[in-house]
Amino acid sequence: MALTPQDRQAAHQRLMGVRTEMNKGKPDIMRVAQQIEEKIGQLDKANEPLEGLANDKAMMAAMYDKDLAIVLIQLKNGKPFILEGETVKDPLTSICEKIAKGICWESRLRADQAKEKYDLAVSKLETIKSQLNGWQSINKYLD
Repeated sequence: MALTPQDRQAAHQRLMGVRTEMNKGKPDIMRVAQQIEEKIGQLDKANEPLEGLANDKAMMAAMYDKDLAIVLIQLKNGKPFILEGETVKDPLTSICEKIAKGICWESRLRADQAKEKYDLAVSKLETIKSQLNGWQSINKYLD
């Protein structure tokens, strides 16, 4: 018995309805491809500032080390410093480095902030990589 065009169309619509029901909750290929492209774009964008942040991190750490060395030399040479309203001059050798660190606190703060900015950027990059990996895994098993 031959199917009429109307019967074929009705059968096709029922079949498509079943396929649609089966795929509910599952991402389609186009959406996954779009997400993969989006994540790749995010990776490119997140990667751009890393070199500058790495340079800032290194520069701030080097500046702190230099500032600390200068203050240590000055303390050992008898130069007085005022720290929180207290004058420090000729401290004992055993506490000289701790005092120098206190004097250089702002330089250390800048170094720590630069390090944290860099670490945060790397963390964001790793998060995007993980998301991309997830979408690629979904894409692999979509067929």
